[in-house]
Amino acid sequence: MQIRIKEYGKTMVFLLKGELDIKTKDKPVKFILDQLVKEPDVICIDCSELTYIDSSGLGIFIGLSKKAKELDFELIISGIDSKISSVFDISKLDQFFKIMSWNDFSEQYL
Repeated sequence: MQIRIKEYGKTMVFLLKGELDIKTKDKPVKFILDQLVKEPDVICIDCSELTYIDSSGLGIFIGLSKKAKELDFELIISGIDSKISSVFDISKLDQFFKIMSWNDFSEQYL
C-alpha cells in the first residue's frame, strides 16, 4: 500500500495505491490521521489506483467518517472502479458515503 497526498488550500486529496486490507491498513490510517492537525475542510480519498479492498479497508472509511463528523470536515471518496464499487454496493456503504468521480470532485472542489 502506497499513499500520497496533494493539498489544495483546505482540501486534501489522499491517493491510495495497491491493496487496502488487514495487512496494509495501519499505514494509511496513521498517515491520514496525522494530517488532520492541518484542519482540512474537505478530505478526498482517491481510490483510482486501489486494486483491492476488504472489510478492514472499509473499516478505515467508516472510521474516517466518524472523524469527519467529530472534526467537521467533509469526506469524499472518488475514483472507485467497478470492482471496488461492488464492495461498497454489497455492504450498502455506497449509501453512507459521498462517492464521486474524480472529474466531478475536481470540478466542484478544486
